[in-house]
Amino acid sequence: MDEHRLPDSFIENVKTRSLQEMSPRQATIRSYRIMQELGSGAMGNVYQAIDTRSNKVVAIKSIRSSGNQSHRDRFIREYKLLSIINHENLIRAYEFFEENGYLHMIIEYVEGASLEETLLKKAPLNLSDKLAIANKICRGIEVLNTAGIIHRDIKPANIMINSAKGLTKILDLGIGKNIKQMGENHLTLDGQVLGTAMYLSPEQTKGKITATSDIFSVGTVLYQLFTDTCHSPFDRKGIFECFFAINSFSPLEIKDAVHLEPRWLYEEVSRVVAKAMEKDSNCRWQSAGQMAHIFEELHQKLQHATQRMSSFHITAVNPQLLHSLHAVKIKVRDSDLVTRYVPQMDSPPATKTSTHTTRRRLNKYKDQQKPKSNYAAWMIALLSGAFIGVILMFVVQNFAALGNEEKQNTTRSASVKIETQTKMPLPAKIWDKCWNEKQKYFDFTQLVWKNLRHPQQVQYAGEYQKWYAQQHNLPVEKDFVLRRVNMRMMLIPPGLFFMGSPYFERGRSNQEQQHKVLISKCFWLGKYEVTCEQWKDVTGENPLQQDLRVHRQHPIVFVSYEDIRRKLLPKLGKSFHLPTEAQWEYSCRAGTTSIFYWGNDIGLVGKHANLADQLLSQISFRIQQRVSDGFYLLAPVGSLGQNPFLLHDMMGNVWEWNRDYYGPYQQLNQVQKDPLMTKGYLISIRSGSWSLVQESLMRSASRRGFHPSKRVDFVGLRLMRRCDEK
Repeated sequence: MDEHRLPDSFIENVKTRSLQEMSPRQATIRSYRIMQELGSGAMGNVYQAIDTRSNKVVAIKSIRSSGNQSHRDRFIREYKLLSIINHENLIRAYEFFEENGYLHMIIEYVEGASLEETLLKKAPLNLSDKLAIANKICRGIEVLNTAGIIHRDIKPANIMINSAKGLTKILDLGIGKNIKQMGENHLTLDGQVLGTAMYLSPEQTKGKITATSDIFSVGTVLYQLFTDTCHSPFDRKGIFECFFAINSFSPLEIKDAVHLEPRWLYEEVSRVVAKAMEKDSNCRWQSAGQMAHIFEELHQKLQHATQRMSSFHITAVNPQLLHSLHAVKIKVRDSDLVTRYVPQMDSPPATKTSTHTTRRRLNKYKDQQKPKSNYAAWMIALLSGAFIGVILMFVVQNFAALGNEEKQNTTRSASVKIETQTKMPLPAKIWDKCWNEKQKYFDFTQLVWKNLRHPQQVQYAGEYQKWYAQQHNLPVEKDFVLRRVNMRMMLIPPGLFFMGSPYFERGRSNQEQQHKVLISKCFWLGKYEVTCEQWKDVTGENPLQQDLRVHRQHPIVFVSYEDIRRKLLPKLGKSFHLPTEAQWEYSCRAGTTSIFYWGNDIGLVGKHANLADQLLSQISFRIQQRVSDGFYLLAPVGSLGQNPFLLHDMMGNVWEWNRDYYGPYQQLNQVQKDPLMTKGYLISIRSGSWSLVQESLMRSASRRGFHPSKRVDFVGLRLMRRCDEK
């Protein structure tokens, strides 16, 4: 046995050892037919088998019933831990029984190779896959730690991956322990430290454990993953040499050990892993979920930058699972439960009120008598399970100090604290995180939103728009009378979004620094660009240009910013305005975080935007486009696709004047509320136009400045109107 492996591990990944008691070709355990031995260790054997009832392939762990008592206890503990947790990055346990002198555990069978085997093959995973695998490992550990379970033996050999199916699974909870159920923080068995020496945290080498011990081990594994090394950076000849290295040696940071592009990404990965590997447990990440969030963001940014899809999807953790692990699955003392639960409740999803609950229903529960030792568990289960989202923070934070009488009074008073809200328009895990109940806006910058697939963002943004309209007794779209002609406008609900582009986005300019902007109030925005007919209806001027083959439903062009302020807006009174640049980009994105509002596929530009295309190349030798949108020059408004807020021509056809002056974005380090740039020389224009060759100028973040007195055939306008104006 490898001298670095400490005694009493469950499985050693030994592939060949003959079965002592049964032949894998013939043996059957209840309804399970043994196919082959997968591995063996000091505690027992692992077999591949088929469940003859369902023809499902499973794995069976077996140990002697008469064996070491501590082995049996750990075996039973592993089953209990696996059976109560259902998460895609953890092995499932299906059944447990004793037969013919053996204890048998039926668990999920996972095809693939361990991370250890993958690293030994020296066939490096691509960077996108590494980020996804890192996310999955961290998510699995987050779930375990949230349930109060410290794995204690995280290493590449205990992580299974299947690139073909995009799977990552954490194995072997044989020495996992519920930290809250231990009398002391010691991890010794028969006087020996548990775990694999080169992956232990510094405190584990001293026979102790902390809530972040697994974080250190995860950091060590991720160090190997991102540096493509086969061995732990703390690998030494003997156990005590390993212990000394863990406590005194710091490996070269990933950014210095790996000289590959993109540098910004390796620098960020290096920072995350280095913090996980801090010697002082208080200086590490306090949750594997924090690491998982960062790897999610990096994975998304890399995919946007490279347009390359990963074999592995990103894992998101369901808040309800975390709640149930806290409140129902793991039975501990009141004070222990509250100690573990309160930090989780500090996160936004748990502090939102998003479920319609009645006072009468809570009163039904409040008078039920529960055992004293289970009071907090019952109450938290009530709040997080029966009334998901209705979380009374003051109740939970004071449970540990409350006596019976105070608890009863608190529960009684809780009945009048329930807040009601109408049905959520989106799934709870998204709504709870993104809806700001206090300020009444939707936060499109939340990670849970950014990680949605583009079709989901499109669907949910539209649902939010409709829900907001219903809540305020407003139509989603409305016709406003100018003089004799109508203008159709769409309701744009308030929201927080990322304005500008990330620095790795292709085609961006240095005037697009990404920052957060809050559009605090709803407003109306023209469904279409202002047409020649509408301009004439208000100003009396006939702007038709025969050389552009323009008719009344084409967008108005040859109008300057000064023309709009002098000829159009005064005749509309104070009701109509040009949109600010922030309002324009927010409306264009309509909740999407992609490069274009239709996604990241530049090949679809011809379906959504009118630009210089193949048709125009027939009359201009300078235009050589692979895109065809069906129009030589200007297109009638509404001819092409719409965005999630049902706005047409937000990209292409004509550039659109904004209200702002053009210049660098200001105060990027803080949220900008309804910004308006009031000083400058040029005026901001957005959208791109029919005359553009560059498809990159059709990006949602693309912006330009234009002289306010210029009149050209590729700049027009779109109007907005505040919701509070009748």
